[in-house]
Amino acid sequence: GQARHVRRHGLLWVFEEYVKEVDGKWERPARGAAPPEGKTWVDEGYRPLTEVINEKHENVIYLPGIPLPTSIVATPDVKTAVTGATMMVFVIPHNFLAPIVPKMEGAFAPGAIGISLIKGIEFEKGGEFKPILISDLLQVEMAKSEGAPKVAMSVLMGANVANEVAKGDFAEATIGCTDDEAGLKWCKLFNTPDFSVSAV
Repeated sequence: GQARHVRRHGLLWVFEEYVKEVDGKWERPARGAAPPEGKTWVDEGYRPLTEVINEKHENVIYLPGIPLPTSIVATPDVKTAVTGATMMVFVIPHNFLAPIVPKMEGAFAPGAIGISLIKGIEFEKGGEFKPILISDLLQVEMAKSEGAPKVAMSVLMGANVANEVAKGDFAEATIGCTDDEAGLKWCKLFNTPDFSVSAV
């Protein structure tokens, strides 16, 4: 039979920041701060966050103390993260979407499905300022790249907090999906003994 490429790891897009360990605690420069003139953050003893995540298998800034599977590889390039992807999970602050989505350039696979874990809401610009679902916004923005395949979007929501789910505290969530097949795929991905997920 024909050989098929199978991705053996999951790519995690991470907004690149610089971090430094000080007295056993990881820190980053203050928002908007710049390194001293003529220097870089690396000159000041900082390292790229993606490099630290890939070395320690832990997001030392946003999810400290929670080990990540070694199969997850952090990258600062969102197009690299989605190239050839068949399933994409979106979980970033909704105000970051506008500059990030165009950088994907439709690099995901035809038939790719996506799911939004993003809490928040957007509104139409002008007109009646109608509310827009983040999942709809993502679907529309991803389709804008020339030749980009349409991505069927689902949504995962529940009365839970990311840190508690990561620690293994019991939680439940519901997936709202466009069809049963997509819902089944997302349930297989997310459902664990301590995170009970069902699809509607």
